[in-house]
Amino acid sequence: MVFAAVPVLLSLVGGFVPPPCPQASVNSAGTVVRLATLVDGERVQWLSGPVRVAVRNEVTGEITRPALDSRLDHYRGALRWSMHLGGNWPNAGQEVTIEFPVLGRAREVFTPSEQGTMSVARHPDHRPVPYGSYGWGPDTYYVLPLVSVLDPRTDSGLTIALAPDENIPHLQVEWSGARVLRFVLGHRALAADNTVRLLFFAHQADHRGAIRAYSDAFPAYFRAPLPRGEYEGAFYYHHIQAHPDYDEMTRQDVRFVWTSFWFTFLGEYLPDDSQWAPYTFARWWSLRETMTDAKIGAFAREMHDHGIGSFAYFNVTEFGGLGGDDGNSKRADELLAGPIGDARIRDRAGRWVGSWEGSYAMNPRPGSAFRAYLEEQARRHIERLPEIDGFTIDRLDWAGGYDYGQRDGLTMDGAADAQNLAVPIREAVSSVCDLAHTAGKRVYVNQFWKVDVLRDVDGYCHEYDFPRGLGYLAPCRPASAWTASRPYQGDLLAFEAGLKERLQFAVFPQMIAHEFPISQQGPDPEAAGMLEVYAPLFSLLHGKEQVLVPHCVSVSGANEANLFTDPQGRYVVPITSLTRFISLGATATERVTVSLRVPDAAKLSWAITYSADGPPTVAAVRHVGDAAEISVPGHGTASVLLVGAGDSPQPDELRPNVADARARLLSAAPAGEPPEQGPRPRLVGVASAVLVVEGASVGAKGPVRVSIGGVDLGELDEGITSLPVPRSALLSPGFSPTVRLSWGSEGVWFAPAQADLYVTLESGKTYRIAAWRPGMPAGRCEPWGVELGMSWTGPERVWRSHARYRGRRIGSGGNYEFRFGSRAALVAGTPDSRVEAAHVSVSGQPYVWVAQSTDPRVLRSTANAAAPATCWFDSDRVAVAVTPLGADSYRLTIYILDYDHNGRSEEVRVIDPRFGVLDTRTVSADETDQGVYLTWDVSGPVTIECRKVSGYNAVVSGVFLDRVR
Repeated sequence: MVFAAVPVLLSLVGGFVPPPCPQASVNSAGTVVRLATLVDGERVQWLSGPVRVAVRNEVTGEITRPALDSRLDHYRGALRWSMHLGGNWPNAGQEVTIEFPVLGRAREVFTPSEQGTMSVARHPDHRPVPYGSYGWGPDTYYVLPLVSVLDPRTDSGLTIALAPDENIPHLQVEWSGARVLRFVLGHRALAADNTVRLLFFAHQADHRGAIRAYSDAFPAYFRAPLPRGEYEGAFYYHHIQAHPDYDEMTRQDVRFVWTSFWFTFLGEYLPDDSQWAPYTFARWWSLRETMTDAKIGAFAREMHDHGIGSFAYFNVTEFGGLGGDDGNSKRADELLAGPIGDARIRDRAGRWVGSWEGSYAMNPRPGSAFRAYLEEQARRHIERLPEIDGFTIDRLDWAGGYDYGQRDGLTMDGAADAQNLAVPIREAVSSVCDLAHTAGKRVYVNQFWKVDVLRDVDGYCHEYDFPRGLGYLAPCRPASAWTASRPYQGDLLAFEAGLKERLQFAVFPQMIAHEFPISQQGPDPEAAGMLEVYAPLFSLLHGKEQVLVPHCVSVSGANEANLFTDPQGRYVVPITSLTRFISLGATATERVTVSLRVPDAAKLSWAITYSADGPPTVAAVRHVGDAAEISVPGHGTASVLLVGAGDSPQPDELRPNVADARARLLSAAPAGEPPEQGPRPRLVGVASAVLVVEGASVGAKGPVRVSIGGVDLGELDEGITSLPVPRSALLSPGFSPTVRLSWGSEGVWFAPAQADLYVTLESGKTYRIAAWRPGMPAGRCEPWGVELGMSWTGPERVWRSHARYRGRRIGSGGNYEFRFGSRAALVAGTPDSRVEAAHVSVSGQPYVWVAQSTDPRVLRSTANAAAPATCWFDSDRVAVAVTPLGADSYRLTIYILDYDHNGRSEEVRVIDPRFGVLDTRTVSADETDQGVYLTWDVSGPVTIECRKVSGYNAVVSGVFLDRVR
């Protein structure tokens, strides 16, 4: 898709030809009072009042309304508003707030964050994380300095943005009251530079239009400088002394390796020596092998023989730390004692800022000895290692901070001068790109949340799993990312949902091996099997470019679709189900209709569907108005549609075979068969009714509202939610058991696992009367949600679970022998866990704090023995599901330990999977710090949910079952 053709494309796909930029006017005070775009000759007025500008002194808190000297001009397809803020500004950081009254409940807001496009009616007040903020932990990010207001009624959009080549010390976007949109620009020394520049872009009411307008204006930040290469797709991250099996790499479509660890320490990535002891990251492995240029070259050639490229580790933001034969820092310390040491970043108190493995965070500012050292290191790689394919530059997240030991003339945090690190880091990355591109080598980058630093790079290999954010940054560049932040050990549903999101945005995964322990990615047979199912679908997206035509693709049913082109100019359409998952055992398929509204829609004549659920099939193409409609048979969990003009190719089976991979995976998947359907029951003597929905939030965090039969019941909770259904609604003649889940944001996604409707009669007996399971009918609902078509089931008699709280033990130690676990003892990360007379599963990833600990708080089955300090963890919630194999009651105990003194407190809920919460307890940070056991006497199946109240995440260390005494 050629970007330069945007006006022609837009005129063909909706009749809306935006002017070169919006139209605006300012009053005598320099304030914008009119901001409009044209839609089919009709003016859309965005402002309901004048724009307001205020400045707050970050030291004193004083707020002023400055005089404005405004200028409007055209700039790169946008309308640029340049504001000179008049006044005698003191030498302090200032916070500039600009308020635009542009919202309304009928409008939507697009932010390049985990939330995507949001309904203002559903979210009248919202404050995402600041632009470029560090995204670890809370899974939040904001990757472009812009925000878009969309008006679906007029199909018009307005994007307000900052240019990426400007110095942006701090940007916060927020809105309130469904009316006012705010830009807050902080840490600005107005005494040095009192000019603020904003850009206004016009486009249609689709985030694709916003990305298109911004990327056209600043192509160096969005398009790869070198032609796309063959080594684009899934990857793995490891040293070169060992690697996964080549057949397994082929099954997962691995196309490149981010390697190295031949460096001696951070900063010296290729030493002068002809033979040296490489850095081994001793916390994970110990190699005890020497390294040479010849060994590196031989590894790269071997990888090339298998169609895999090699990208060397590089870094422009960290230096020093451990290395060499003995894992000491002597060599690095000698260099830091010289001129290079002046580049160490200082915090607000003037202290050097440390980083991993004893290294220091560095400022690669122009003219520094450190910058020259980095450029020399890049030259060494290019001259001595011609076989490598390029570099992957690590840790660009430092661009979101400041160096208080330097000043850039604009950045000032309160009373402290500083340098916005995004500016020197951007220049250092571009310097490495210049050297690499001259030699025909590519540069990928890692860990970034700001577009500022992405000028001139070729692609992304990101140590963070946010496919939506990468999709916004990389419409025309290759993108790959880790698959670790979404659980894959113990939570295959979340992992599969993450793969679907990746497929939607063409973000390739990192390999997970069945048995080989890849760096930072432990082995897992189920996750590896899931990757082998999805890998052939990803392979169709090699060389992709996203089609940024607004409203260019839609799909029927409870499905998502996106649109790309491949190197042959064919359209590639990934289609993913919002409700059917292999991990839930869904085997049903449906026929869906895909509509493509693109300029050459009339020429499209053939389509082939490649599926995770069956062999390739031919899809029928017909033309309806300005769209090509493709009827896709057999769509289940995920499909990729290939569409083109001219002679149709023959459908060919994707290799490795999807059916074989799916069959291996499904052999261990739970059954997803729908319940047997029955007639609508006669509801006589009903005392109460309850809807129980089970599922998981697998997208961004956000509220999910639920209704049944058109009656709003409230918000869903994570895991299992039980919501009372009004008796009057249930007994009304027109009642339909259709469940509607709505979240009001395209980034939020609740994956339903099942839904059941129960009634309790006046006699006290309880029956299930309707149910939904994955594979049963489902559809889309607006704004952003799904409708589940429940079926009448019977009725079917059920029995409730019960739980009686027995108490807690605090600080009694981790030796559970003779106290807990006579029938079952599950300790996180321990292979010899025992389970009798029940099925127990734990969501969350196992983690080892310390491999062998004598800390008495650590769980152990033998007194006074060293044992690993372990837990299951998740960012917000760890759930323990217990299903007894008989009808007898049992005693259930969990152990929660805050081993690393993180201040963790948790809410613990015992839940009947069908009828909701049975008991709730809270454990304090003091209790978890000592180690706390909680015990209940239970009958029937229950789920124990441990939710984070404070601390970094939620943890559980052990689960125990005993007979009721």
